Order: sequence, then C-alpha cells, then structure tokens
Amino acid sequence: MQYYGRDLIAAPAGAAAWTESDGARVETYKTYRTYALRAERQGYPEQYIAFELLTRHLAGHPRTEIEQLAHRVDDLNEDDHAAFKNLMVSLATQTYKFEPDSETLLVAQRVRAFLSEYADASEMLKAILASLPPLPG
Repeated sequence: MQYYGRDLIAAPAGAAAWTESDGARVETYKTYRTYALRAERQGYPEQYIAFELLTRHLAGHPRTEIEQLAHRVDDLNEDDHAAFKNLMVSLATQTYKFEPDSETLLVAQRVRAFLSEYADASEMLKAILASLPPLPG
C-alpha cells in the first residue's frame, strides 16, 4: 500500500491524475483504494490513516472530514502510533528513497504542507511537524 500511496502523492498533476480516463495513475488509484480498505480491516490502521489523510487532502476533501480522520491518529495504540510517526517522517524527509528524485521531493513537500495545515487537528501531527529537519537543498 505504501508504494501506491507514495505514487499517488507524487503525481505532478495531483488528484486529477488519479481519475482521468487515460491517466497513468488511474489503475494505481484503484489498486490503492483496495489496499487502503484492506489495511484498515487487517490491522494496519496507521498506514490507512496516513495515506487517507494525504490523499484526501490532495483531492480537496472537506476540512471537517480530514480533521475527523486526523483525530484517529491520537487514538492509535503505542505500536501503531510509532509506526504512523515513522511513516510520516519518512515521507516528509525523503528517507524512504536512497537517492531522492523530483517526485520524492514533491512527496516530502506535500506531506509537509499537509502537516502545516492540519497540525492543530492532532497532537501527533503537531509533534511530527515540529520534529522535521529542513529539506536538503
């Protein structure tokens, strides 16, 4: 699921690329949706919440909807809390990729923009944003 979520976030055209009938990321989006729902049901709530927050934000979902989902972050158990933090920090600092490229930088910028906008919706989001080092370059 992480691969598909990162690929969607990295789409230069944003959410529009996920639904265009001839868009390259349409199938990625369909596969992502399948994996996201499966992750939530099969015990990976941190992955579900992280990528749903980011993709819903990029798709322009209502703020209240995103804030409701963000509140779930603070209710995660200790292990899932740590996994959520590690995932978000990895995305925001480009550390999931050995040699970051322009798409990786775009993911990091979009994650940071999301965190900046929604830090007040969750103590965990606020703590993650405060812990991030500046992007290189």
